[in-house]
Formats: sequence, structure tokens, C-alpha cells
Amino acid sequence: MSETKFTPGPWSVSLAGAKQFGICSAHSETYVARTWPIEVGSVEANAKLIATAPDMLRALQMLPLSEFNRDGDNADAVDFVDNSGDFIMAMDAARDAIAKATT
Repeated sequence: MSETKFTPGPWSVSLAGAKQFGICSAHSETYVARTWPIEVGSVEANAKLIATAPDMLRALQMLPLSEFNRDGDNADAVDFVDNSGDFIMAMDAARDAIAKATT
């Protein structure tokens, strides 16, 4: 796997000013990003979605995507799904990221 070039997570959302939210890394006090209103009520929701990016990436990286072939021979992937606690952990990580982005 290649070296991470983005600010590592976890990221969190904090109020950054009037109608602005900041996305902060747990490893730094500076903002990774800031959001401003585009539509009424969208600014906090957008910030939450952006803040979950590292969590979503981690959940996707837990899946054996290289095992899923387009030619239909997915025996290794099926075995992973059927017999591995890793699949359940990946699904849990995905559910946690979705909940963080939408609540």
C-alpha cells in the first residue's frame, strides 16, 4: 500500500465561525477543511460528510477488492465473506462511517 499523502484521521467537526464548520484532524489543531453554507441547512451536513472520509477509506481498504474479479471467478472473495470475521469488521466500519456522516 502506498504512503498516505493526506492528513490522517480521525477527523471531527467543530464550529468555526458564524455559519461555518471546520473539519479538524485529531493529530493537529489546524483545519483540514472548512465549510460554508450553499443551501439552507447544508453546512453542518457537508462538514460531517467530509469528516468521515478517512473512516470511509479505512472501511473500503478492509475489503478484499482485489479478490473480486470481473470474469466471475470470485471463489476467494466468497470464502472471505462466508468464513471471515474480517468481513464483519469491514461492514461494521462502513456502518460506523455512514452513521457518523448522517447523524
